[in-house]
Amino acid sequence: MNIVIIEDERPAQRWLHSRIAEVRPDATIVATLASVEESVDWFNNHANDTIDVILADIRLGDGTTFDISEAVPLRWPVVFTTSYDEYAIQAFTLNSIDYLLKPIQTADLARALDKYQALKAIFGGVDTSSILAEVRKLVEPKDVFRERLLVEAGDQLVSIAVTDIAFAYSENKLTHVVTVTGRRHIVDETLDQLEHSFDPRRFFRVNRKYIVRFDAIQSSAALFNGTLRLHVKPSAPHDVTVSRERVSGFKRWLDR
Repeated sequence: MNIVIIEDERPAQRWLHSRIAEVRPDATIVATLASVEESVDWFNNHANDTIDVILADIRLGDGTTFDISEAVPLRWPVVFTTSYDEYAIQAFTLNSIDYLLKPIQTADLARALDKYQALKAIFGGVDTSSILAEVRKLVEPKDVFRERLLVEAGDQLVSIAVTDIAFAYSENKLTHVVTVTGRRHIVDETLDQLEHSFDPRRFFRVNRKYIVRFDAIQSSAALFNGTLRLHVKPSAPHDVTVSRERVSGFKRWLDR
């Protein structure tokens, strides 16, 4: 197995080298790349080399792995190794076969490499096009998301349309949803559960406590600490900010 590593942190590079040697002693690390610029240059000059899988961090010192893919086609399966979970959906548009959050466990790395081997065994050959085609079928959005939500309305439970929700937030261990008319309801689900059931083209998790619908955002303003403050309608009970680590993903979500 020929592996390319894209990682800008030396401790993480060393960890991957040692763990790959442990779980895949027959593997060859053909390159360890530390930046967008270095990666683009390397792939341009080694496009015809035999590469089986890429292990890639997402955020690099001079950009992201997505910037690499815009400059040169990454036509090989990719296992992402990152500290940021907001890139998961975008990652699966870039030949991703797994998404490992740091700190990575050795067993998770082994499982990801085993997944590649299993796909290769099923579809055969050194040409990865059939593997990638199958991965895309497995991970591409099926456009089946939550349409209605059961909420508390006084002493009753009522079903509201998700299209009527402007935003959801967590406070005092309770999850609240606010409709476009400003009505607030409590739901018996966590924000994590709502996030995974809502259409990601319409809703974005801007921070740990808020999910906001696209149509509810009236404007945004940059703050000095690298975050964004959102003006939403109807008004929210707190300042709604996009956390610093989610700002770049949020901007891409808006500019789609």
